Amino acid sequence: MDKAYRFIRMVDNLIGFAGRTLSAICLIVVLISIFAQVFCRFLLGFSLTWSEEVGRYLLIWISFTGFGVLAKEKKMMAIMLVVDLLPVKLKITAKILADLLSIMFMAIVCYYGFLLVGLTMTQVTVVTEIPMGYVYLVIPIGAAFYLIHSIVGYFDRLKGTGSQC
Repeated sequence: MDKAYRFIRMVDNLIGFAGRTLSAICLIVVLISIFAQVFCRFLLGFSLTWSEEVGRYLLIWISFTGFGVLAKEKKMMAIMLVVDLLPVKLKITAKILADLLSIMFMAIVCYYGFLLVGLTMTQVTVVTEIPMGYVYLVIPIGAAFYLIHSIVGYFDRLKGTGSQC
């Protein structure tokens, strides 16, 4: 059991690194494309037709891959008003239940996200003519990242190594 946990932990760390790297790359490309658009529009007198579309879709990718990063680093927003009023044992139970609900929800999002990707591969974006399935691919990817981080957080909480309260 300990080897399986170490393996899951290693996969969690690799996915965390991949999520941070992918988010950073997307952010850099967004910044470059927006800077190029401003430079071309105001200094060269013409507009880039692709920069707005690329920026919009990359911001979506940043958001969805960022969810996983936030889950890994346990920085997701939570409203803890009711949970904080509970006794310690009920507080831990409530957090475990929240973990399980998050895992179930992300599994559903991942499944239907892949269905959406398959349905939209024949549609293309207006300017860059990229298949929309590639734009929507971030939904199951982000859900899978979040799912894996949530599973590890769930096992951490059960083992007592994660934040209990």
